[in-house]
Amino acid sequence: MLHDTTEFSFKRKDVDAIGRTKVTFAGNDRDGRPRLRTVCGILMHSSLAITTEGLPLGLAAIKFWSREKFKGSKALRNKVNFTRIPIEAKESVRWLENLKQASAQIDDPARCVHIGDRESDIYELFCAAIEAGTHFLFRTCVDRLAGDGGHTVSTVMDEVRCKGLHRVEVADRDGTSGIAVLS
Repeated sequence: MLHDTTEFSFKRKDVDAIGRTKVTFAGNDRDGRPRLRTVCGILMHSSLAITTEGLPLGLAAIKFWSREKFKGSKALRNKVNFTRIPIEAKESVRWLENLKQASAQIDDPARCVHIGDRESDIYELFCAAIEAGTHFLFRTCVDRLAGDGGHTVSTVMDEVRCKGLHRVEVADRDGTSGIAVLS
């Protein structure tokens, strides 16, 4: 199951009629001051079921939202430790909801692997996957404590023997291709 978020942007005079997704830098005005542009639209978090060969089977879960619902959570970052804010008050809750919904669509959740990017590095998501009886593969962005808390995930991974290599052909913006080796 592949999980990711997509942004649908729309040009509207009345931004509030649809919802705001972000504010971007739109260059400088004649006096050199930065101009900001509000982008309106909706966000979609989807969970795509695929076979081990990469054949798409369909969407197992989908959630649409706008940032208005979570407007106050970003402001709280400056006042309290962001890890102390309940997951239900953050946009990140979409990862948990989709994982649970997608896992419920499968006859045997133990055969499913949920895959997410660094944005899915959420402790509550790991717990939800275990609770749903499914597996997960998420790219981490925090070197979390592991096991008894006396070491981190990276130190554990350094001690594990490589079980295989996967070669991926990639191209940069100019079209120059190269090989990335993942272990």
